[in-house]
Amino acid sequence: MNKFNSIRKVIAVLVMLCIALEVGAAPSVRIKDIARLRGVRDNQLVGYGLVVGLQGTGDSNRSMFTILSVLSMLKKLGINLDLSTLDRLGIQTNQRNINQKNVAAVIVTATLPPFATSGQKLDVTISTIGDAESLEGGVLLQTPILGADNNVYAVAQGVLSLGGGSSVAGIAAGNANRSMHKTTARLVNGALIENDVRSDILDADGNLTWVLNNPDFNTAMSVVDAINRGFNPPLAMALDAERIKVTLPQNYRNNPVSFIAKIEDVLMQPDAVAKVVVNERTGTIVFGENCRISTVAVSHGALSVTIKGEVAPNAAAGAGPAAATLTIEESKENTLTMQEGSSVRDLVKALNSIGATPGDIISVIQAIAQAGALHAELVFI
Repeated sequence: MNKFNSIRKVIAVLVMLCIALEVGAAPSVRIKDIARLRGVRDNQLVGYGLVVGLQGTGDSNRSMFTILSVLSMLKKLGINLDLSTLDRLGIQTNQRNINQKNVAAVIVTATLPPFATSGQKLDVTISTIGDAESLEGGVLLQTPILGADNNVYAVAQGVLSLGGGSSVAGIAAGNANRSMHKTTARLVNGALIENDVRSDILDADGNLTWVLNNPDFNTAMSVVDAINRGFNPPLAMALDAERIKVTLPQNYRNNPVSFIAKIEDVLMQPDAVAKVVVNERTGTIVFGENCRISTVAVSHGALSVTIKGEVAPNAAAGAGPAAATLTIEESKENTLTMQEGSSVRDLVKALNSIGATPGDIISVIQAIAQAGALHAELVFI
């Protein structure tokens, strides 16, 4: 008798584990991974500068703005050579006899992170705007980079890196034939932040607002429920499909960072719109688990796909389909059956099993969507 009780306990434990695994199948993510705190954001910076030290791969004489930039730079360094001075010296710029092949005019871009402080370093990207052939071996001269408000937030300078490939090390590694984009370069930690950036994490009323990366009403309510489960009285309220307002408790007024960290670590299960993403160039199909297909028939070449719903014989009046079949035939050699309401995953798996090409699968999915039987958004990229 004890033996049978032990077996029952083991079976009960296994069943509970199976249920737990099934329930936990949906992903749980932190709020910080699907939403951002309003007021905490990056800012884009841009500037204009000169790269020197090139081995004859810089701008040609056709890039007059490079000539003017060089003259302006020399003037700032105490060497006054304007165009009238050049004319007096017999140097005619319209004859393009000023050689500037060791210099290139460039645009410098960077992203300023939130809470940036002076002295912090940034990575920057340098891109030519003239007809320079390569930035390899170049040095960026001191270049101020500005925000959208036209204020200088950082200054960049240093030796450029093209990422290898054409260097001796790259050739030794077997990259001698690698094609490189030599008119764009990186400057790692090459910019110094000059001004502190203030980020207002609190709203005007002293509370907090989180903004979902992918607005969705169900996800917004899931976030609200997840936050409110840990507090009494409730603190969170969804303003719309994107914004969740959270009241800052009185005991955290002097320490909002601790409260923010606690909220962002809350686990919840996000929802998502059913969507099928197709890349015809590569034959890639990406879809979510909620993409369903209803009754439809598709004929594509020698391939026949039928998804048919049938009402149960003893079903009550007005009852929906109780049993259904999805039949896929190719040259009448392969037949597969599954329930109606099958997911796109089931359809793709079935089509793959009979050797359908990615092009066939994409065509079938597109035809099903055109017939209105695909209950998901179809996106082509």
